[in-house]
Amino acid sequence: MLAAGRWPLAAGRRLLAASVPMPMRPFLLLAASLLLAGEAAPLPPGVIARVGAVEITLPQLTQALLKREGSDALLNWVQGHLDGLAWEELNDDAVVMAVGGHQLKKRELASMLVKEKGAKVREELIDISVVEQAVAKAGIAIDDALLAAEYRLMERDFQRRVAASGQGHVDFASFLRVKEKISVEQFLAQPAVRMLAGIHGLVRRQIAGEYDDARLQAKLDAERARWDERASVDLAVMHMPWKRDAAGKVTAEEQARLQGVVNLLHRQIAGKEVTFAKAWEAFGKAWDASGPGGRVGWVDAEGRRADESARRIPKPLVERAFATDGPYPALLIPHVHEAGIDLAQVLGKRPARAVTLAETRDRLIQDILERELEARTKALVAKLRSEAAIVYGSLPDAAR
Repeated sequence: MLAAGRWPLAAGRRLLAASVPMPMRPFLLLAASLLLAGEAAPLPPGVIARVGAVEITLPQLTQALLKREGSDALLNWVQGHLDGLAWEELNDDAVVMAVGGHQLKKRELASMLVKEKGAKVREELIDISVVEQAVAKAGIAIDDALLAAEYRLMERDFQRRVAASGQGHVDFASFLRVKEKISVEQFLAQPAVRMLAGIHGLVRRQIAGEYDDARLQAKLDAERARWDERASVDLAVMHMPWKRDAAGKVTAEEQARLQGVVNLLHRQIAGKEVTFAKAWEAFGKAWDASGPGGRVGWVDAEGRRADESARRIPKPLVERAFATDGPYPALLIPHVHEAGIDLAQVLGKRPARAVTLAETRDRLIQDILERELEARTKALVAKLRSEAAIVYGSLPDAAR
């Protein structure tokens, strides 16, 4: 019986000799001899290693670590403390950092920032104030509904940019949380985001004033192919991509792994052990643009959604969805394709039909807003600034 953590050297050598190729044996014997040497002469406190007669001490280790990793570790530590710092609660003489005997007070930090970026940030604050006053004058409330509309606008723009860069789906809320280290609620509470929500509310009202029913009807008639309802299926989809190896290939082991996961989920959902929405929350939410419960909305026979920039649903899956007759919801068998595996639930079907202006007015205005957003926003802010009474004071030694 071997004592825990111990290995008789003779037994170890016999096993190594039997199982290790000849070229490796000298290295293993050297390692074993070093181990025995270490056991025979315990090192004194503070010595972490000995090479021949030369000792390597703990202070040497800490100095080496500080030189190599100290700056990064310090910056990470500072960042972790700055994230939740309430600057407004600190007095001007509060020391915000002390490094190597040097102190930096809040007043000094603020002075540095004013000199470097004061003029630029002043213009941003003026823009915010100008817009806030115009929004209040127009009677537009920056409420939850307006902020939710702004979030959807930003999310769609983000997804278009991600798709244009060739990346796969990136969940916007996850991006904010991981990359920007901020929650959706914190993001929407920022003054700049609230300003954008307000200015976009003004732009939306501007468009509604410019486009009467006759003009909107002309747009609808000219773009019937976009707006009329195609024969569609209402789907909830759980998309799970393959994990590819370093060469970008899907191994047989990965195929077996993911298919096993999806088959298990299919059995559990079909057996009512778990809901589709719960399974999507755990396995599919991060991988595709969809609404609550994985609902992607109405999908036509080509796999297109209402948001044509979103990932297309594979055509064979859509064909199976069209072949269902209810009752709904109806769970489909998993669909394996090049990008991964999709598990879908059919929520309903509808035939093709022509839509009316009353049904599409808000969507038509939203479409104009998104297409002309940047140009209209810049023009409106410039107009509001030209009409506002702005008086500039001096900035202390600021770079203008």
